[in-house]
Amino acid sequence: MDHLGFACRCLIGLVCGVSVIGKLRGRAAFREFAATTRVLLIASSPVSRISHATARVVGGAVVAAEASVVLLLLVPGAGRIGLGLAMVLMAAFGHGIAAAIRRGVRTSCRCFGASSTPLGARHLVRNAALFLVAATGLLIGPVGDADLAGLVVAGGAAAVLALLVVRLDDLVDLFTPQLSTRRN
Repeated sequence: MDHLGFACRCLIGLVCGVSVIGKLRGRAAFREFAATTRVLLIASSPVSRISHATARVVGGAVVAAEASVVLLLLVPGAGRIGLGLAMVLMAAFGHGIAAAIRRGVRTSCRCFGASSTPLGARHLVRNAALFLVAATGLLIGPVGDADLAGLVVAGGAAAVLALLVVRLDDLVDLFTPQLSTRRN
């Protein structure tokens, strides 16, 4: 079980780390993320007017929380707090995405930086899966006396899964048949 718990922590840490980097890689990236955040806040709240400044503050808080997840997972004894915070984030993201879908609001997924893919069911499934990974890691608890080789394999598997999570939109687009827009 130690290997599974370690893999859960690695997967959540890597996904949150890539998310932070994607949102902070430049002013434009954060501005786009804040714009998406504003759309999601409007879609998921009874308030129809949310300022750009408020969206930037909330966006900054999201990035800080994601960075905190990474740091907490690295600090001995703080991993459970990091996994709990990841669960809160995934639930909040899921709520915002579900509200946007329910209201027919179309906005791009800016979870990992630039993307033109609109938020949809795949993003809900991804966040639900990440919530379950964090919950599994939380239930298993801290890594005990696991062998190094097993931890390396578990960490490697987590890295591959993190790559698949981060590139989900590209993978779905790759394997989804595209409708031709050409006319004969």
